[in-house]
Amino acid sequence: MAEEIAMIEGESVVIDMAAERIAREPHQQGPCVCVRCRHEWRGGAPEGTLNMECPACHLNTGIFAAIILPSEDIYGCRCGNIFFTVTRTGIVCVSCGMGKQYSELE
Repeated sequence: MAEEIAMIEGESVVIDMAAERIAREPHQQGPCVCVRCRHEWRGGAPEGTLNMECPACHLNTGIFAAIILPSEDIYGCRCGNIFFTVTRTGIVCVSCGMGKQYSELE
């Protein structure tokens, strides 16, 4: 653990250098949505963050909402979600976990 002891107002304070480094890295911020409970909020996270904890349901299913979608028809899950994890054998809905193999898609 990278820690450093500093003197602040005459008292020794332990500083977590790893946390300080993360706090100073470039961050992205903007509108967020939970793909599970559909809660919306404004959030911020280090650049490259793919998902974050939803402040409503506390699941790690929050994403930044500013995603560019194609103009053509897109697949959606029965639960209403349009975001999927791609695996070697198919796709899995990130909201409900329902999976489809590629052969089942049109």
